[in-house]
Amino acid sequence: MDRFTYDELLDVFADAHTLGIVYNRQVEKDEDLKNEYFKILETKYGLNPSEFQQLVDEVIQNSKLYESIYTDLKDKMDELERKQMELGI
Repeated sequence: MDRFTYDELLDVFADAHTLGIVYNRQVEKDEDLKNEYFKILETKYGLNPSEFQQLVDEVIQNSKLYESIYTDLKDKMDELERKQMELGI
């Protein structure tokens, strides 16, 4: 967790959230899609699946950081949704 700034943590969790939405909306979920999900996180942030899970666990254990990240993440997702609606996407 120490290798990321707060803004980078927000980016990691925003990407993971978005990728999770895409994955969960698939009719057929398979390991190939899940592997692609983790490949994106590894390429962008250098996190393999176990390192990503460790990062999630560390954030969850720090309640103030967890609350802050998820509050800011919600605000970020709300802003993206507003922009999409403005653009008619």
